[in-house]
Amino acid sequence: MSIQTKKTFAILNFKDCDPGRCDPENGVCAAVAACAHKVIYQIDGVFEQPMINQNLCQGCWDCMDACPLDAIQIKNIGS
Repeated sequence: MSIQTKKTFAILNFKDCDPGRCDPENGVCAAVAACAHKVIYQIDGVFEQPMINQNLCQGCWDCMDACPLDAIQIKNIGS
């Protein structure tokens, strides 16, 4: 069995994130739609900040590229 020693995942800066500024009419986070792995959700509904399931995140950068507010960064941990 192989143990993963390095993990890359997305993190959300809650101070910068505002789906109402991204999409004033609908409140839908652009990063949610961009995530091909479906690990970022607006759990509480539109106009609410998304949550990222970091355990399942593949670190593909799609959400980071889609976020017009630059509220998502990629984090690397491990060796």
